[in-house]
Amino acid sequence: MNITQTPKSDLTATIQINIVEADYAQDVTNELKNYQKKASMPGFRPGKVPFGMIKKMYGKSVIAEKVNDAISNALQNYIVENKLNIIGQPLSDDEKNSDINFENNVDFDFYFEIGLIPEINIDLSKVKTTYYKLTVSKETIEDTLKKIAEGNPTHTNPETVGENDKLDLKVHQIDKEGKEIEGGFEKKIHIHIDQIKEKTIKNDLIGKEIGSEFLLNLSKALGSDDAAEKVLGLTDTQKELASADFNTIIDEIHRDEPAELNEDFFKRVFPTDDIKDLDTFKKRIGDELEKNYQNESDRFFFNKAIDAIIDANTFAIPDEFLKRWIVEANEGKITQEDVTENYDKFYSRSFRWQLIEQDLLKNNPDLAVKQEEIREQFRKYFSPMIMNSESVDEEMNKRLEGIVDNMMQNQEQRNRIANQIAEQKMTTFLKSNLKIKEKQLTYDEFVKEISKEQEK
Repeated sequence: MNITQTPKSDLTATIQINIVEADYAQDVTNELKNYQKKASMPGFRPGKVPFGMIKKMYGKSVIAEKVNDAISNALQNYIVENKLNIIGQPLSDDEKNSDINFENNVDFDFYFEIGLIPEINIDLSKVKTTYYKLTVSKETIEDTLKKIAEGNPTHTNPETVGENDKLDLKVHQIDKEGKEIEGGFEKKIHIHIDQIKEKTIKNDLIGKEIGSEFLLNLSKALGSDDAAEKVLGLTDTQKELASADFNTIIDEIHRDEPAELNEDFFKRVFPTDDIKDLDTFKKRIGDELEKNYQNESDRFFFNKAIDAIIDANTFAIPDEFLKRWIVEANEGKITQEDVTENYDKFYSRSFRWQLIEQDLLKNNPDLAVKQEEIREQFRKYFSPMIMNSESVDEEMNKRLEGIVDNMMQNQEQRNRIANQIAEQKMTTFLKSNLKIKEKQLTYDEFVKEISKEQEK
């Protein structure tokens, strides 16, 4: 077997692989013998079909298979042994390879095109971008406090119906005289005052006490027969009851009120903190909001920083080769027209960032994600307590490590966490190495800034 490499352009080359019969003949013979052992044909015992017949029947297809295997292995070995820095994967030169004839030839020449990674020298010191420092207003803290209190309500059972209560009602079918029908339809239903569309009925209900008894037409109250059917849980044979009047008793009233802002509530929201007063609780809310804001600001900064680095570091890449490779790698799901239309705006920038990122990783080994860092992230997800080993006994530690072990076996989950860590590390690195102008914004101003960027 002979392999040669010929430059095609500054960043592409042609690899020619010449393979002769001796390079694959033994593999073909061995495979045909395996076919012979398994072959079953009329007139021959299983495994006793003459080798010549097997070769005649399967020889050409086996030759094609073994030649392709040998070519694939030789190509990959050549790239590794010669330390070729390629981008994408080698592409078959279909025009030249179309002459290959397994029927009549025993020696073959295969041709492949490769794209080469250019020499790049990334300079971050001149890259300028903006980092938005998001501030938390007192109004935002108060609004968040209100939402937390409403989202963690205190449940009570008052004696009198209020404007936002839920009701358990006992309803019983009645006759034309308004008397309950013995053995008639009866059920305990649950409705919220807000479900009642008829204002007169709604206003009449508010202020009634537990045990109050009255007539109620649910179809009128809820605004339709369909709504009444759902609340009553009627079957197809019971649908006529949707528009009927029912004798109704208020069985129970349920009310959710905003939580009382005391130490028990503070502990419920922040279990690991010892918060005694409202001012400290508000400060803790502010700290949490700032952390969330920073995460959003970091993500925006990361994307803007990538754009700025790509724009500041120009270098050539094998564009025409990559356009062809994108189409082939996506197996026809993307057309050449799609690639051409989006290449400069999307594909080219994506390739350039990949090469820049590889260069940064090569020159800054600490940016690489270690397995233990992934494990540590899983630990944080599954048990905040493990961060304080004194409060976790040995048995609990074993169980938690077992959970982490299982998660580490899930490649999709592991890759997701690795990507998150990689982005966090790169963000921190870029913050320290780019020329950054910090700008303070409120969160609303930040949202407007993002919207303007997206409109560009």
